[in-house]
Amino acid sequence: MREVVAADHTLWVAARQTPSAQARSRRQADHAPSGMWARKKQETRQTLQRVSLQLVLERGLDGVTVDEISSAAGVSPRTFANYFTSKDEALTGDGPCVFDPAMLADIATGAAALDPLPQVHALLSASVAEADGRWEEMRQRRQLQERYPALMARLLGRFASLEDELTGALARRAGVDAQSEIGPRLLAAVSITTLRVAFLRWTEQDSQRSFGAYLEEAFTQLRGVR
Repeated sequence: MREVVAADHTLWVAARQTPSAQARSRRQADHAPSGMWARKKQETRQTLQRVSLQLVLERGLDGVTVDEISSAAGVSPRTFANYFTSKDEALTGDGPCVFDPAMLADIATGAAALDPLPQVHALLSASVAEADGRWEEMRQRRQLQERYPALMARLLGRFASLEDELTGALARRAGVDAQSEIGPRLLAAVSITTLRVAFLRWTEQDSQRSFGAYLEEAFTQLRGVR
């Protein structure tokens, strides 16, 4: 585990150059379920992710094209482009978690004098709850991410975006500039690293324990060193 986390460091730094958390949030909002048409769009999005994963596991990253993914999913390449900019983006998927906007807002508006860590813990715990039913999918994605550095960079970019979102909320709570004050960024970085380590452990082990259980264990360790 230590070797995996250490090996990720360079890619984690590079991932800071990926699109902003705000842009990612807008893309996710475009696919938020709200009625029959939105549910149909979400089903198509999930199908494209699932088919791309299956094909690349079978043939390798260079052995699969967007046209082949689209054909296997029963849609046109143009429809694929409505959901993803590339096969790499489809392979990254919508995991491992997305923050609840209301809980993130509660952190931002909380009293600056109160320790924000319990709220941050609750935010992360809520964000991973949906992933538990997708352990096999997440495990397979991890296999591909370890095999192809470009996919690992995208995963780390996802975690970097989560860190940016949390940093912004913590800075607003403290009434400070996130760019000039180290506190919000430091707490966000430690929290998201805790999430990332829990994710790595969960996808490396069997599916008998939930993502949330690994996250809780990681936070217990974190409290012990504070």
